Amino acid sequence: MRNTLVLWLLRLVSLLPLSIARIKGAWLGRLLSVIGAQPPRIARINLSLCYPHLSDDEIKQICDKRMSHLAQAVLETPKVWRKGNPWVSKKVMAVKGLDLFEQAIANDRGTILVIPHQGNWEVLGLWAGEKKAQGNNPEQRWCQRMCAALRR
Repeated sequence: MRNTLVLWLLRLVSLLPLSIARIKGAWLGRLLSVIGAQPPRIARINLSLCYPHLSDDEIKQICDKRMSHLAQAVLETPKVWRKGNPWVSKKVMAVKGLDLFEQAIANDRGTILVIPHQGNWEVLGLWAGEKKAQGNNPEQRWCQRMCAALRR
């Protein structure tokens, strides 16, 4: 029941225009910070441990920005899954090192693409797939069904 509700919610979010999803995501991220939800609390602890030289205000500012970007990515992802390529590739604005990537996949020996978890990495997977790179499908059946349902 809960998975069905999540699927319907994601399908509904996927119908939002991308600009609206980003605005609502930024708002949701700020809301998470304001209400003291668990993700921003954990992020603040981690940032304090990693950057002890930063003030509490600097940590809060970084954390608030991160929560906004994270929630934007969460609300963009259903649209990315539903639209797929070439829609996604048209949204890619710049690629650094494209020549190196194309050389690597052209040599037919296999290429490992290492990416930071920054921004919406779902976009990179679709973009790379259009370039004939392949990735692994999710192992969890519920996640496979969700991705398949959103692509319909």
